[in-house]
Amino acid sequence: MKSEMRTAEKGFTLLEALIVIAIIFVVAAMTVFGIQNGLGSYKADAAADAVSTQLRTAREVAIAKRRWVQVTIDPTTTGPNAAPSITYQVITLTGENPSTPVTQPLPAHTQFYVDPAVPDTPMGFGNAAAVYIGGVSGGPPSMYFSTTGSFVVNQNPFGTINGTIFIGTPNQKATYRAVTILGATGRVRTYYYSPTTTPVPWRE
Repeated sequence: MKSEMRTAEKGFTLLEALIVIAIIFVVAAMTVFGIQNGLGSYKADAAADAVSTQLRTAREVAIAKRRWVQVTIDPTTTGPNAAPSITYQVITLTGENPSTPVTQPLPAHTQFYVDPAVPDTPMGFGNAAAVYIGGVSGGPPSMYFSTTGSFVVNQNPFGTINGTIFIGTPNQKATYRAVTILGATGRVRTYYYSPTTTPVPWRE
């Protein structure tokens, strides 16, 4: 009778098991970190889209209806129901029914924010505040799109104002966005912050 030889069964040692567990934890942490960064960028994109779409819609309404359209920006982030938002309202003529304001809140966990260490956009309209329009922090109290589509102050056809609305999460550069308004034409542009892009770290 032939003797059967048994192959010794080998298992993981305690040290090997600990190394495998540590690797799993590292990979999991990197995955979570990547997902969080991705979500932040996604929300920032959604916020920039919300702002630019609201401005473009206000301009189009002003031209189509041949009416002044007022724009107001609320940066409030405090309070139980507060959310940063941008609103437009058609200015109706005497005898017409008053129009209803159209408000677009920013997506959750996004806000108007400017990093003082980050340079201005290529448009050069200023970055002294998160909302900086016509050289005024928060923008003038009376901002309008005219019937020709220009962006002006106090319903003055010749009082065109340029400005930038910055969006982002503090200390998360991947979430920095900017929406600019060229007063003369009312053109709206969206910029994305890219620190690796030189010499200007903003790209359209």
